[in-house]
Parts: sequence; structure tokens; C-alpha cells
Amino acid sequence: MKKTLLLLLSFAFVAIANAQEPSLENYYKGGEYYQDYQLSSQQIEKIKKLKKERSQLFQEIGKSRLLTGREKGQKKREAAIKYRKEIQKLLSKDQVKYFDKKYDRKDNEDYEDAISDRIDDQIDALEERYEAEKDKIEDNPLLSKSERKNQEKALKKAYKEEKERLKKIKKQFD
Repeated sequence: MKKTLLLLLSFAFVAIANAQEPSLENYYKGGEYYQDYQLSSQQIEKIKKLKKERSQLFQEIGKSRLLTGREKGQKKREAAIKYRKEIQKLLSKDQVKYFDKKYDRKDNEDYEDAISDRIDDQIDALEERYEAEKDKIEDNPLLSKSERKNQEKALKKAYKEEKERLKKIKKQFD
């Protein structure tokens, strides 16, 4: 009984240990994916190299404990945009058109403009939330003038900080 239990325990340990390290060798070997694009062998090798670099960068960003979730997302989006531009530099015009068609993208769609527009929407929503919160504070009869003033001041400070943060991000894409 003890031997069986020991054998099962060791098997579980080995299975867990093997699950910790993903094998990426087979992931990058697949050339079937690239046949639709009619890529040259040089293009395939360069794309595989870029994919490996992107994968490693995403893993590093994900594992970083110094970044907040929002910062991780921002860095990953920036890396994805950079990766997409590098891939498009490697492709011919026909291949880029096929790429856009396959992934349902409009020709010459500017991804940075889309991100900039999304940030504008976030700023507008932030302003609406600020006004609603400010009205709640002003309409609260339980607060004294000094409490009301302190809460409005704190709300305004938080609003300005968030708006500045969003503007800095938008500036990167303008």
C-alpha cells in the first residue's frame, strides 16, 4: 500500500514538474499556417523569430510584479502594435491585403488612431463620472461645508491625476 501511494505521489510530482515548462519547439515549427500567405522561407524565419521575441516579451510583462494590471495591458498593447507593424514591413502589399482581409481589418486602418479614439472615450466617461460624483457630494445634506469642500477637493485631485494619465497615454499614439 505504501509503495503504491509513493508511486502515485511520485507520478503526480513528475506530471506537475513537466507541466511547469511548456515546450515551444513544436509551436514554432508549423509552416502550414504560413502557406496561405505564400511566404518565402526567409519571411517565415523572420516571422517565427518575431513571434518568439513577442512571446518572451509577453511572458516577461505578465510575470513582472512591478507593473499594475493596467500597466501590463498597456505594455502588451504597445508590443502588439509594434509586432503588427514589423510583420507588415516583412510582407508584400498583396500579403498585407490578405492579412487584413483574413483578420477582418480595413485597408490602411490606423491602429494608433483607434487607440487614441478609445482613450478620448475614456476621458469623456471620466468627466461624466466626475460630474455625477460632484453632484452627489453637493446634494448630500449630511455633510458639513468643510466636509463637502474636502471631498470635492479630493475628487477633483483624483480626477485630474487620472485625466493626466490618460492624456500621457494618448500622447504616445498621436
